[in-house]
Amino acid sequence: MRKITYGSVLVALFLLTGCGGNNSGAPANAASPRVFAAIEMPANEIELQALIDSFPKKYAQIREKIVSAPTDDWEHVIEPLQTFLSSIDDARGMSNYLIDRGRTAAMRALAQEAYGLALPFQNIVDDPDVVLRIKATLGAHPPQSELQQNIAKGLGFPFSTPTVDLNVDLLTAINADLIPASFAFYNNAATKSAVSTFTAEEFACLPDETKATLATDANGNYLFNSRDDNFYWTVITSCVAEPIREKLFSTRVSSAYQESQPLMGDILSLRYKFAIARGDDTWADSRLKNKTLMGNSDHVSAFLSSIADVTNPAFQKLSARYKDIQAAETGTVPDTVYAFNRSRYNAALREQTVGSVPATTRYFEFHKTVSNLFHLAGNMFGLDFVRSATAPEAFGPDVTEYKVYDRHSGIAVGTLIFDPFYREGAVSKWAITHAQSIKTLENGQRQAPVAILYTGLKNAPTNDSFYISSDSVTTLSHELGHALNFMIGDYPNRFNADTDEIPSMFMQLAVQTPRFIKALLSDDPDHPLADFPAGFVNYWEYSQPASDKIEAIRYSLAVSDLILELANWRPGDSTDLGLLGRQVMEKFYYPYPVDSHPGYNISHLVTPPYDTVFYQYLLDEVIARDLLARFEASPQQIFDPELGTLFRQQILMRMGHDADNAIQMFLGRNWNADAFGSWVNSMAQSL
Repeated sequence: MRKITYGSVLVALFLLTGCGGNNSGAPANAASPRVFAAIEMPANEIELQALIDSFPKKYAQIREKIVSAPTDDWEHVIEPLQTFLSSIDDARGMSNYLIDRGRTAAMRALAQEAYGLALPFQNIVDDPDVVLRIKATLGAHPPQSELQQNIAKGLGFPFSTPTVDLNVDLLTAINADLIPASFAFYNNAATKSAVSTFTAEEFACLPDETKATLATDANGNYLFNSRDDNFYWTVITSCVAEPIREKLFSTRVSSAYQESQPLMGDILSLRYKFAIARGDDTWADSRLKNKTLMGNSDHVSAFLSSIADVTNPAFQKLSARYKDIQAAETGTVPDTVYAFNRSRYNAALREQTVGSVPATTRYFEFHKTVSNLFHLAGNMFGLDFVRSATAPEAFGPDVTEYKVYDRHSGIAVGTLIFDPFYREGAVSKWAITHAQSIKTLENGQRQAPVAILYTGLKNAPTNDSFYISSDSVTTLSHELGHALNFMIGDYPNRFNADTDEIPSMFMQLAVQTPRFIKALLSDDPDHPLADFPAGFVNYWEYSQPASDKIEAIRYSLAVSDLILELANWRPGDSTDLGLLGRQVMEKFYYPYPVDSHPGYNISHLVTPPYDTVFYQYLLDEVIARDLLARFEASPQQIFDPELGTLFRQQILMRMGHDADNAIQMFLGRNWNADAFGSWVNSMAQSL
């Protein structure tokens, strides 16, 4: 998953326009080939502080330049604004990376400050005087080239032009209350725990060694902390006493209820006030109207309903299997499957359908896997990943730099910084961010973008050869898809799109196809293995069998619907998140206990852009499977060079700003859920 960050609740702009040589799939109006530019990543606290100190000065200069521009034209209004916003976005991208991977605690703390301070400067596009100049310029000089059209879309014109005169002071005041409340809810969901007390009699079902891991109170009662993952999953799957499972489950899903219950009403009210101040009816209208594919709540709701229909037969079959397992255990056929029982019966079904997870056999040697993956991605899309002798000094040890070129023309495409290892004190996670976006330099050349891919591998190995799991291979491929999309993409404002996950989801699915796996395992990726190694075990099937995948879809439907309900909140509607959470879970997933408060532990509810577009995970998987099906129908399957070129030209380059047309151009038709439905049906057959 892409790193979750807090965008400005005003207008978050990400102007990532770009172009390249025509034989690499660039638009015909490309200004000039891309060139590699020096990476300006701060190497220490002094350089980072200097970056922070530059924000106000840059803002004042660009505002004065635009407001006092002698004429309303692109050169004096639009291009300076685009360059400024790109520089602010770059600062945020660099800050994202340094927050997670800065070398010192001081560096990471300062990066957090830099990220927060950069946010307000994007609000320049809500400044009334600047808005007037943008409107006047675009009115007098409508965008002619595709590149200009992309810039205009990134600025939000004409698609998000406010329908009322903006009261910037009012918006700023609302924002000043909304952002801290959202941060507090997010932090509670991510960190707060709850403790439940269990008597020795209640935990009689547990072995002594399991109970020994828990603290006890003065009366000898056991204390369960909702953040104790190991204990929770042991008990929820093994304890035969249903009331114990229900109590544990309710404690866990309600862990942030006490702290966040007062916040939800404030957040909903502030979001509504903000939308009204922007001339919109609801927060959903304000946030969805620029989305590439859906565009409004009705479209999102219809999509969720359609996927519910597609998956209902498989989900009903899965529920029937759980009821059979519960009946065999208890002697009574249940009327329904409750959420607190599904983990236990899922574990039993997994044992019946796929068996015990076999002993780990090492397949994916890290260095070979990375090298082969980059090479195979290059084969698919006509790219060469050339490893530099050294990485820029600012990135520290174990970091590798790759210059990415168009394989046929040799033109620069972008730079990929690969930081694979978690370092002490830094954040262990998989993410993609950027250090520099594509932009026009003073000499007229286009700066090639710089993407940073970092992983959750926790320690640099002590030897040269070590192995990673199939799940790590999947995540690495997913993040590489994001990196390719960022480096190749010729569009601004990625987060105005609800198609951002399509390239990454496609790569995640592609790497799991048999032909790709055989190439990945080969010593020469250009000559894939004829067969899998003797005794090869597809751990993807064990790590997430059909039952898990079906449930993941249904849970995603529930969360997406809950987010949509909250985004459409109006005064007078309920602010009881626990009640709303129980209702949507019963509609799409499993019923929750009546005393539980689901929703308060879901940080996505208040995390831009997911506070409205959480549905995009499902949407983009549906579309990615449709795209993959075209490759699978080819004799060369995933490595069909003509399809790879078309995918690069349409999907990787145009997905963010022209998704409907790009998908139609690649598929030769509108996208549909047929491939997704076939995949779901095939899983149902295995239950």
